[in-house]
Parts: sequence; C-alpha cells; structure tokens
Amino acid sequence: MARTAALCLLLLAVSASMQEGGAVRASDCESGVLDGGEAGMNVLVYQLCADRLTVGFRDSEVIEEMTCGPAGSVHLWMSTDHEICGLPPAPDSPRIYDLLEPLRGIGGTASAPVAKRVTCGGTSGRATAVVSDARAALLATRTGDTIYEQVSRRFIRQCMGPSV
Repeated sequence: MARTAALCLLLLAVSASMQEGGAVRASDCESGVLDGGEAGMNVLVYQLCADRLTVGFRDSEVIEEMTCGPAGSVHLWMSTDHEICGLPPAPDSPRIYDLLEPLRGIGGTASAPVAKRVTCGGTSGRATAVVSDARAALLATRTGDTIYEQVSRRFIRQCMGPSV
C-alpha cells in the first residue's frame, strides 16, 4: 500500500509539472478539502488545475483524476472496488474488462451506460476504472450542492472552454 501511495504521489508530481503551454506551478492550482473526515482521519482533498482535477485522501492515495481531452471531453480515472474483480483483486496478474455500465454518483444517481475499462489487481491491489469520455455521465451524476459536485462541474466547464 505504501508503494502504491508513493507511486500515486510521484505520478501527481510529474503530471503537475507539465502542461500544454509549459510548467504548472502549485500556485496555478486550487487545493481544498472536500470532506473533513473524522478526528483528522479520512480527510478527502482535491487539487483543481487548468488541465486536471485530482481527488484523494490527505497524505495517502489518489482515488480519482479527471483530465481534459480534445473538444471538451473529460477523461476519468478511478481507484475503486468493482464486483467483477472479487475482493481483493488478485495482485499477481491483472485482468482487464471492457464494460458498458452506468457511472454512479453521490446519492445513487446513475448516468446512461458508459464505456468503462476496469483493470482488476496488479500492483495496486485494487481495481481501477477508466472512462475515456465521461463528460455527459459526470454532468448527469454530479448535480447536487456538495463541494465535490461543484468542483467537478467547474472542472468540466474549464475543459469545455470559454464558449460554454
């Protein structure tokens, strides 16, 4: 688990250091708390930059990352538990599934089915899901007033550009 957390932090640092027009500085990004957790444990934090939104637990692993794609599309990566993998997923050899299923949001809101690639196992010991164009599904499921939903919608608007 510690190796996974270190790898995720390294990936965040690398992705933060590059952007289409040059380097991204920490001052170019907004950081905040989505959920204060309990007694300082399980504090959910975010970092919103021009080209990505990262969500994770403070001092731990990234659990979700959105990046802007071409023509306003939004790419979504999630660390998750998925029933197709079993619990826990086998770490020795990852299994990959291409699925068509709804994206679930807060409060059980579901989108229309989206193409989702789920990888079970591997070095993380968890499943990861990737949705290559998640914009419509995210807008359908993140409709409430939580900070998480508001920040998600702001990021999607950034990806869509100033004409929206």
